[in-house]
Amino acid sequence: MSEGSSRMGQRRHKIILFLCTGNYYRSRFAEILFNSVAARMGLHWIASSRGLALERGVNNVGPMAVLAIKALESLGLRAAEDVARIPAQVTLADLEQA
Repeated sequence: MSEGSSRMGQRRHKIILFLCTGNYYRSRFAEILFNSVAARMGLHWIASSRGLALERGVNNVGPMAVLAIKALESLGLRAAEDVARIPAQVTLADLEQA
């Protein structure tokens, strides 16, 4: 089931949006942690994350901060797809869906 969609007999997932400056560390960490906890608890919530000013992350190397990835791994979370995507700028559509 895709984010925010619903099918007959299935509940619609609500979307929470985590924001930070570069979508490189804090908001990405929060997104992955939230999705893990929500799935474990059977909650009908899905988190996404975006950045407010990606241009400020000139020193950000790679898709996600290594320290954030290591912190997630120390919690037993290995979300390969989530840590592989590049930082994303927040859009009006992101705000409207959340």
